[in-house]
Amino acid sequence: MGIDVHKRGLAVVVPCHREEVYHAVTDPDLGALVKILNRFEASDVHIAYEERLTGSWLDNGLVEVGFDSMVKPS
Repeated sequence: MGIDVHKRGLAVVVPCHREEVYHAVTDPDLGALVKILNRFEASDVHIAYEERLTGSWLDNGLVEVGFDSMVKPS
C-alpha cells in the first residue's frame, strides 16, 4: 500500500500483483486512514510512503495502532 501525504489529504493506492486494486483520497487524519486500512484486515498490509515535513505523525500513528509502516526520508 502506498500513501501520498499532503496537507489537504492522503491518496491511498493498493497494488496487487502489479495492478492497482484500490485507490482513495481521504482527509489527512489517522482515523480516516485506519478506516480504509481496516478494509484489508484479511491481508498482510505493508505501508510505504516518502516522509516530508508533514509525514512523521502518520508513521508514528500507524505503528501505534499496529500497522507495518516503512518511511523513506525525503
